[in-house]
Amino acid sequence: MSDSEMRAEVRKDVSIPATMRSKDGLYSTSCIICDASKQGCQIVTRSTVEMPDTICLYVEGLKAPREGQIVWRTKYRAGVKFTI
Repeated sequence: MSDSEMRAEVRKDVSIPATMRSKDGLYSTSCIICDASKQGCQIVTRSTVEMPDTICLYVEGLKAPREGQIVWRTKYRAGVKFTI
């Protein structure tokens, strides 16, 4: 069974520029949301090495950021589970 078959919700392919920040604002970097659902998304960025485990995603046009928990990461990609 593939990862996509195990998900409770189907994700949609997107390409949405965003800014990822730590809750305290000390960490900030640009990223691209490359797939998304109501429960989470996958992001692509220059590096995930210094990325905190809890982030806020700021997307132009949204009234408030989406807070999330990093659930997996590779060198350039990370999976985010939305918490709020």
